[in-house]
Amino acid sequence: MTQQEATSPAPAPPAPPTTGVAGVDAVLGDLATAFDLPVAEQSAAVEQAHDRLRRALDEPDPAG
Repeated sequence: MTQQEATSPAPAPPAPPTTGVAGVDAVLGDLATAFDLPVAEQSAAVEQAHDRLRRALDEPDPAG
């Protein structure tokens, strides 16, 4: 590893996918950062995202 590689910042993670459903997109955005949390907190964050995603998907589609 060169000195430049050791001191250069890590590349930004890719943006979370978008679905066009605001509630789902919000959960995906939050989930994208869940693995930046300490390991002990990741499970709870993923479980919370799962619950929010289920609620978002259970909501009636406003377009149809």
